[in-house]
Amino acid sequence: MRLKRLFSLICAGVLTTSSLSLVASATSVGPDNLVNTEVESSAESTSASMITAGWHEVSKQTFWVLDALERGQGVATDGNSWIFNSSYGLLRTGLDGKSVKARNELAIPLEIASQGGDHIGDISYYNGKIYAPIEDGKNYQHPYIALYDVNTLKYTGTSYALPLNLHIGGVPWVAVDALAVRFIQLSGVMQAS
Repeated sequence: MRLKRLFSLICAGVLTTSSLSLVASATSVGPDNLVNTEVESSAESTSASMITAGWHEVSKQTFWVLDALERGQGVATDGNSWIFNSSYGLLRTGLDGKSVKARNELAIPLEIASQGGDHIGDISYYNGKIYAPIEDGKNYQHPYIALYDVNTLKYTGTSYALPLNLHIGGVPWVAVDALAVRFIQLSGVMQAS
């Protein structure tokens, strides 16, 4: 089943493209000193009018076919690299978005996959870990957040089962609130234990 779905995605990938625009901002403190540098990923549809003063595009890349499939679900950064994800795997590249530093093609842990987990949603980064939401198809009976090491992209063995009453429509994305160390999803906020 998994192989059949992967083959279908590869066939669909012939027509698939994905773009990544890197936008950077820096606040000047002195003539040669910058602080508060931030990096943000945005879709190709981001128009110049949406970018506020102080932000400017520093790079734009278009990925085709297999590269687009590996990078087409979500993206996060630890400030030193880009971490992309597909429905099944994780990919870490340099800040150029091209040089591959680590890859985990089948990142869904066996214990989650055995419950039907077959889709990684949009990921987030915090404190050396990638937080990946994992759904089980259209059933949405076993939503999880799984943690991966940012350098190796290997599963850390830590995952959080999410309450079904809060995740009726699955868990398509996650964001980590670093100040409160909590997960933020469309349906609510969960405090990490």
